[in-house]
Amino acid sequence: MIAGDLSPAPAGYLRLVLVRQGIVRFAAGGAERTLLPRSVVVISADAQARLAPAAGASCRQVAFCRTIVEPTLLGSELDAVLAVMRGAREAPLYLRLAPDTFRELEALCAQIQAEGSGPRPGSRALQRLYVLEALVRLSRCRQPEGPSPGAGTVEGAVDFVRQHSSEDLSLATVAARFRLNPSYLSRAFHRSTGVHFVEFLNRIRVEQSCLLLKGSRMSILEIALWVGYNNVSYFNRCFRRVTGMSPREFRKHSRR
Repeated sequence: MIAGDLSPAPAGYLRLVLVRQGIVRFAAGGAERTLLPRSVVVISADAQARLAPAAGASCRQVAFCRTIVEPTLLGSELDAVLAVMRGAREAPLYLRLAPDTFRELEALCAQIQAEGSGPRPGSRALQRLYVLEALVRLSRCRQPEGPSPGAGTVEGAVDFVRQHSSEDLSLATVAARFRLNPSYLSRAFHRSTGVHFVEFLNRIRVEQSCLLLKGSRMSILEIALWVGYNNVSYFNRCFRRVTGMSPREFRKHSRR
């Protein structure tokens, strides 16, 4: 088992890569993708894949042999985990996780690395367990989610948007998650917040970007991607509409 940076792994291994900060260009199978913060990719070391971190990007990698998981340990309970591993051998598995889930997975990878930093009794057994737990968590992320707590309530939907604003949200997806009619949710959202769904989502994202513009050295593009915009021009328009200035102007004024 190998834990650390993005160095190549031996043949037959799988690579679990977490993007902690910045953006990473990922190319595999003739296709390219931009990995944003909180992205996770599981790829075979045998695959012709290329990971190119941008300046300032921070990643963590765990590479492990497929035999790390013994099918006899959990029987049918292991089916979902094996599906993750089989899928990664055939094509890269890409996920972007919610903040809490990403932190949990990152902590597991840190524990795997810590156990591999020096010979201690039981280190390999613990590493095996941590890898298994990480794969279980990833298998759960691949499954369709059930109704959220607070399903059927507008308050639950509003809180969900606040907590998950950096994810790919739409009125339709939030309404489906909370078992609400989209038209009803749109009207109720306006009554509850004073603005329509899209405007509320943009305001939350702009508020988060203001904090990053003040307190980080992330580029405008990185901040736009971090808070949930895939188009920096649209981010600039939303930011100006909410604050009355561009992100660059806001950063300049906030540092005086």
